[in-house]
Amino acid sequence: MESSVSVGIATKRSLRKVRTRNYNEDMMDELEKHLGSSPRKKNKTMKDMEKETKTEAVIALSLGFPIDELLEEEIEAGVVSELDGKEQNDYIVVRNHILVKWRDNVHTWLSKAEIRETVSSEYENLLVAAYDFLLSNGYINFGVSQAITSRVPDATKGSVIIVGAGLAGLAAAKQLLSFGFKVIVLEGRNRPGGRVYTQKMGLNGKFAAVDLGGSIITGCHANPLGVLARQLSIPLHNVRDKCPLYKPDGAPVDKEIDAKVESIFNKLLERATEFRKIMGGSANDISLGLALETFQKLYGVTQNIEERQLLDWHLANLEYANAGCLSDLSVEHWDQDDPYEMDGDHCLLAGGNWRLIKAMCEDIPIFYGKTVDAIKYGNEGVEVASGDQLFQADMILCTVPLGVLKNRTITFQPELPKRKLDAIERLGFGLLNKVAMVFPQVFWGEDLDTFGCLNKETRRRGEFFLFYSYHTVSGGPVLIALVAGETTLAFEATDPAILIHRVLSILRGTPYTTTFTQCVSDPEGSGGVFYEVLTKSFERDLESFERLQRGGWFVYAGVGAEWACVRAGMCTTGDGISWLGDLACCVDEVVITRLANVTVMMCGETTITCINSSVSFNNEFTPLIEDANDDAKIPIDAKIIDLFPDLIIVAIFFRIFSPKGVDVPDPVQTLCTKWGSDPLCYGSYSHVRVGSSGDDYNMLAESVGGRLFFAGEATNRQHPATMHGAFLSGLREASCILHATKSRQTDPAKCIQRSMVPSGDLLAGLFKKPDLAFGKFSFIFDSSNEESESMGIMRVTCESSVNNCEQEEKKRLPLVLYGVLSRKQARELQLVDGGDEVKLSHLFRHPELKLTGSGGLGSLGNSLTLTIASSRKGWGRHRSNASQPKAV
Repeated sequence: MESSVSVGIATKRSLRKVRTRNYNEDMMDELEKHLGSSPRKKNKTMKDMEKETKTEAVIALSLGFPIDELLEEEIEAGVVSELDGKEQNDYIVVRNHILVKWRDNVHTWLSKAEIRETVSSEYENLLVAAYDFLLSNGYINFGVSQAITSRVPDATKGSVIIVGAGLAGLAAAKQLLSFGFKVIVLEGRNRPGGRVYTQKMGLNGKFAAVDLGGSIITGCHANPLGVLARQLSIPLHNVRDKCPLYKPDGAPVDKEIDAKVESIFNKLLERATEFRKIMGGSANDISLGLALETFQKLYGVTQNIEERQLLDWHLANLEYANAGCLSDLSVEHWDQDDPYEMDGDHCLLAGGNWRLIKAMCEDIPIFYGKTVDAIKYGNEGVEVASGDQLFQADMILCTVPLGVLKNRTITFQPELPKRKLDAIERLGFGLLNKVAMVFPQVFWGEDLDTFGCLNKETRRRGEFFLFYSYHTVSGGPVLIALVAGETTLAFEATDPAILIHRVLSILRGTPYTTTFTQCVSDPEGSGGVFYEVLTKSFERDLESFERLQRGGWFVYAGVGAEWACVRAGMCTTGDGISWLGDLACCVDEVVITRLANVTVMMCGETTITCINSSVSFNNEFTPLIEDANDDAKIPIDAKIIDLFPDLIIVAIFFRIFSPKGVDVPDPVQTLCTKWGSDPLCYGSYSHVRVGSSGDDYNMLAESVGGRLFFAGEATNRQHPATMHGAFLSGLREASCILHATKSRQTDPAKCIQRSMVPSGDLLAGLFKKPDLAFGKFSFIFDSSNEESESMGIMRVTCESSVNNCEQEEKKRLPLVLYGVLSRKQARELQLVDGGDEVKLSHLFRHPELKLTGSGGLGSLGNSLTLTIASSRKGWGRHRSNASQPKAV
């Protein structure tokens, strides 16, 4: 899901390239020497000021700000009165200084007063303009540190419903709360995070945190998710450049050949870039896959099978980076976001990305299990239907994945504009899947974060082509195999047991199968055994047994030992290594298969299942020779697997790790993802498909009517298909919502605020028919949910005295208080012995049961009121019942 978004995020080029960095923590340390504790405007030489300004400009550049230009958003905000002059240059210097000053200590809230200490008063107007822009657009003072989250003002700006508790939704919710909005989040799953999902895996109290969706933080130093990690003091592990590749037979790829083919791959991409320049706009209808395939044939770039397989690996890596087949990617625009790519290392977060998600969820009212069916928007506000429940607010932010929008599972009333619908249709939404495995120990090497495997067949080049090791950050020996490109759909339709077997067969061995078609009796050794090599995979060979002729008895005694063909007491012997030739160095073990019951026996310690055969591992010397006489010379130290009549198939297994003398153990637990089948995403992340362009990301991001807004990685043209792209889109839309609200407030005709807080009349009307009442207490609940833990609203009616000055007499008016509680708590209160005073005392002894006025019920109470009202009106009876929302 990741980055790419990842559902695992890759760079558009090879993950194995060494990446350069424009900005890192060392640069911040250098800058601190110049900032120090003395004001910037005092005691600074011109040389120091120039050096500091250049350093700040480089850091600002890495954060996406041009060195000598304004962002389009800055121009629209009118931060300067005149463009391209001294005022603009001065503004840029002040802006960069503010950016760097906050990045220097992201744990604190940076105020204007602190900036004034280091910026001359003559630039006050520029300071205010830069600070306000950076703050409202989420470039400073964002995140999860206590100093920032504690500065939430009173909710006076309006109300917003956010659909989706992924990175985009949570980032927007945090930011909107800091702006003074009332916010609720509706999430269809029973957890937050969306396509960022960390699963606990393991057994017997030994667990590891495994990211099944987005996992890699790209360009970690400039990345806003790196800021969150710093605020939470979570260490990041840089993904090391070392990524060895292995051939299908398990042998390592020669370094010279590897470098040669990687150079060919990059040159092919360069040719594709030159091609689209020549073709101009007409290249938009041509796929990247077609262009690369044409250039391969034109230049004859691969000279042999190994080079072709190695090039296929790089193409698979490219498909992984884009979560799509090369035949779907636009040669014109597939890499349109490259200029905005964040510099820095790829990183993994210790303990999994759920730690970021968990921190972002704090103090945000999230209602889980709320799959949105319909969104209605107009001048008076918005309404959201989820099952039989109706939610209302001033504005709505939709952060659902592009796959959900493509499948039209949400009805928009009125329908979305045609240009937005067309953009949704044109953009691609691809698929990446993972096989996650927890092993008893790290057998692949502590120094490896990644390694790759070549595939024999081009059509299966993306199947388990890359392995990620998470042992440095997960808390356990975790290995993840990636599936990209054409193989992803077939992957989801395959039994997970078969998928696990395929992955393990890559790690344990790929069968090199030899068929013995004849055994010749020749005691003097002048004869031999004639055989042919089958190039099919082991599973397919099992299906081919019936077509093979039958021969005689045969015993194979293991590599390096003697082998013998025995039939009716006749024996021939020979040198096993000589017979195997140059294959002997890769041989790990021998498997002999019998036709009669299709049983395969191998060396090892565990039993697994392969197709319909039982694969038994046996380390004991178990001769099954029944008809051989004493003349058969069987070495005592050989591992005799079996002796079968008729034709014998010998499968020699090649392993990636066998040269190290490593046995691959059975995994403790495994899990296969199926993001394409998930109805809450229908895929992993977006790409620019043939016929599409980067403009479609912008169209998808456009708001509708100042009420309906969109966020998510597929709305971020600069950073699509990444976790930080989703996060940044949430900050962007929070700013857009703030500006739209200010615009309405300046226009009296548009200033019709629709609060999520129900009117007092609505609440009073609901309590005219309470679901439960006794004494001074009455209760209302959602009739669609009878569970004891479902939430409802309690009303307590008391009497109080006030002085009426007009009538100059004392009148007794009722005092009405409200609270939120569960059905179970209401029944417990009812069973308390004694009158109303005793029951009130019971309430006071339970601080979680707070009493307040109707305006203080909070987001949960207000939503409950609307839900109960909707259920009583029978709104949406055609929909299935939904469970009662619970806040976190």
